[in-house]
Amino acid sequence: MSQESAVPAVENGKTSAQLYGERAKRIADAIEIRQPDRVPISLSFGMLLAQSEGILRQELYENADVLANAMEEAALRYQPDAYSVMALTSGPSQVLGELMTKWPGHQLGPNDSFQYNEGEYMKVEDYDTFLADPADWSLRTYLPRIYTELQGLSKLPHLGMASFGFYSMAPFLSSLALPEVATALEALAKAAKMQLSWSGKVIGNIKRMAALGFHRFPSEVTASKRHSIICLTPCAACEAFSSICGGLRRSC
Repeated sequence: MSQESAVPAVENGKTSAQLYGERAKRIADAIEIRQPDRVPISLSFGMLLAQSEGILRQELYENADVLANAMEEAALRYQPDAYSVMALTSGPSQVLGELMTKWPGHQLGPNDSFQYNEGEYMKVEDYDTFLADPADWSLRTYLPRIYTELQGLSKLPHLGMASFGFYSMAPFLSSLALPEVATALEALAKAAKMQLSWSGKVIGNIKRMAALGFHRFPSEVTASKRHSIICLTPCAACEAFSSICGGLRRSC
């Protein structure tokens, strides 16, 4: 964080706390279809951060401190009422051997945008199994298909066996001892630690942005109003879910 962004913002003699309150009311008024003092503005910076702050796009997905500084500098420059934070990081994807996404600095150049890697991740013969038991299909078929390091999960017994409690422990424990299953669980644990570290830094960034007078969108203001919030920012996960649903529609 730069020296300038570390200092609470002051606009027209107002402190960042006062600006935060005004912005909260402005957003709430718009959501409740009341007349705000002006139209509230929410910025989703996305890749613009790399261009405007002179950093690599790869850094936005891998360096939470660089992302935080870029968000703060951009917010202080453009003074939005709210902003959306980039919560994606490529670290867990690399650890799990994900096949659905190409990331800057890995399968792409360091200053390219991430790309959804088109593939037939749900096959025609999967539909009946998916509809009969989405959870079991997702764990034992889908995840091993889209993550090279999770192929061992296909060796697990059917999840329905868990309903027998202790009396189904023998096949579960035996499967966990398989080397490929152990490898998958170790990869998941490593990815989970990476995601937890990243998420903690994102939360810290949200708090710092609030101290500067800026709301995260969606935020506690929008969440408390019982209105639907439409996400207009495409991401690989959304594309993947859309691909699955599209396949289901075509099969009907």
